[in-house]
Amino acid sequence: MERIYLDHNATTPVDRDVAAVVAKTLTEHAGNPSSAHASGRAAKACLEQARADIAGVLSCKPSEIRFTSTGSEADNLAVYGLAVARGGRIVTSNVEHPAIARPCRAAGASLVQLDEIAVDRSGRVTKESVASALDREGAPAPALVTLIHAQNETGILQPVHEIGALCRENDVPFHTDAAQSFGKIPIDLSRDPFDLMTIVGHKFYAPKGVSVLYVRSGIELRPVILGGAQEGGMRPGTENVALAAGLALAMKKAADHLPTESPRLRQVRDAFEAGLLDQVGGVHVIGRDVDRLPGTSCVLFEDVIGFQLGAALDARGYEVSTGSACHSGSPEPSPALVAMGIDPLLAAGMVRVGFGHANTPEHAKRLVNVVAESVKQLRATGAPREVNR
Repeated sequence: MERIYLDHNATTPVDRDVAAVVAKTLTEHAGNPSSAHASGRAAKACLEQARADIAGVLSCKPSEIRFTSTGSEADNLAVYGLAVARGGRIVTSNVEHPAIARPCRAAGASLVQLDEIAVDRSGRVTKESVASALDREGAPAPALVTLIHAQNETGILQPVHEIGALCRENDVPFHTDAAQSFGKIPIDLSRDPFDLMTIVGHKFYAPKGVSVLYVRSGIELRPVILGGAQEGGMRPGTENVALAAGLALAMKKAADHLPTESPRLRQVRDAFEAGLLDQVGGVHVIGRDVDRLPGTSCVLFEDVIGFQLGAALDARGYEVSTGSACHSGSPEPSPALVAMGIDPLLAAGMVRVGFGHANTPEHAKRLVNVVAESVKQLRATGAPREVNR
């Protein structure tokens, strides 16, 4: 059976050129970058070249690039690093990825106060709501504002440039998690008002296990892990030179391909959604009226449970993601969708399709047909009556 991968928001296959660079670097640069001998110096030079290449892609200084193992680690470093260094208050939204939401809530329980701003029905925060949170009377001074750039389930883009500019005016550090957006949305740190930004390699055809936290010059962070002086003392531990080299190449390729790949993905996604709306009743496409990622389609199906539809598609060779998990026999709706005011029963019928490099309009057309057949079969078995709330 041919299998069609349509879950590129979750992860991406490693680009062959990137894999080749990683393999080559593993064999040619085995030294520790902190060692003073020739092998160590060669590894250090390779690491710093990767850092410089990444800075070139982002239009920032090499000294502002910090390597981490995962996006979750980078997010935790941004949140805890500033919470410990500055104290005060963290402002965020109620639709963040758990890699931001959980450390923010943990810091809010012990280190700082936490303000979670509710999104509107479009799934976005407003400048006014952030401004109100920044100026909350009697509250400690904000240590950090952190907002996801593109929501991982819906693909909806937050107004990060507008919010970043507001934070800059108020002298409050602003962090954005760009795990989903880098390589799909233009990013230029010479003009974008971001003080910290998370980038995750495996979301754009680099290997898992390497990510970046951009930290603008002048922003003081405390390390979350204690140890050596690597990465400017912010992230102790021997660096993975091979993965850094692979990440640098993947970022360059993503940036180079963005002008053509982004509109191509948008066309594939739009063809899928148009076909779905034409062939299947009781379908709701999330984010159609706001800015969102070009290759992400978040669809809600009435009278269907998402994980059941996902399983049916998987059995037919189509790999997508669902916004519900089964707990004690009942589905659990996506918190992000519920935060948008969507009924939990409808939210439990969510399927996310993440199109990528290898996906074509033909894949979208075939997926529509398989979804239509699967939804018809599931609805014939009876509508869901309840979900965990």
